[in-house]
Amino acid sequence: MESAFIKRKSFGVQKSQWWPKKSKALPYDLNWKLGLCVPTRHSNIKQIQQTALSGLNSTMLIFIPSSLLRILPKTFAKSDIQYVIFSRNAQVVSFGSEAFSHSHKLKSLLIPNSVEILGDSCFECSKPQFIGLASGSKLRKIGQSAFSNSSISSIEIPSSMEELSYECFSDSKIKFIALPSNSKLKIIPYGAFSRCKRLSSLEIPPSVEEIHEFAFARSSLPSITFSPHSKLKEVYKGAFYSCSKLTSIEIPASVE
Repeated sequence: MESAFIKRKSFGVQKSQWWPKKSKALPYDLNWKLGLCVPTRHSNIKQIQQTALSGLNSTMLIFIPSSLLRILPKTFAKSDIQYVIFSRNAQVVSFGSEAFSHSHKLKSLLIPNSVEILGDSCFECSKPQFIGLASGSKLRKIGQSAFSNSSISSIEIPSSMEELSYECFSDSKIKFIALPSNSKLKIIPYGAFSRCKRLSSLEIPPSVEEIHEFAFARSSLPSITFSPHSKLKEVYKGAFYSCSKLTSIEIPASVE
């Protein structure tokens, strides 16, 4: 298997063969002559070798074909890639640890609805203007420090989400988090939103049973509400430590 399915030349592939007609992750005024990466003739490749494109410079856009099943650890880490475009019928099921970490030029990425797992530190210290989840997302796990120190500003957590990991959004620029009322999420883990200085109000879905240590510590959270049908059982010590803007909180009667 080749170490990578993309190279820095177009190999004669025409723009009309792969350019998406509609994509929230891509402005239409991009210059075709700018640095682009497109699939080679080996379009049935299932994965890119670990770190194969790490540190890639002078490349603006990469197109991911539907045959790719996994993005392995550090694949695009510390690269200059600005846009990553996935096929409409993408089959990618996971982004490995540090897959896009320290990608300071990353501007936009729409995560396909096929993705179920974002690995540890997946976007840590990356600076995207936009990261979104495609409609019908099957995402069920966000790994440890996945968005830590990143510039992500908002995210709508899908109802399929089962696990948030340690410090997954810590020190990020997250402002808005939407958790659906039919969420499966049971735990808000240690430091999940700690030191998020732009975090706005949040409503905790009824499925959440535990809020762990320092989950929101030193964040700018001004208010937090719980569903009338909350199943919350325990709020750990320091969960809201030093939340200077949090003026009041009403703990559900379900808490033991």
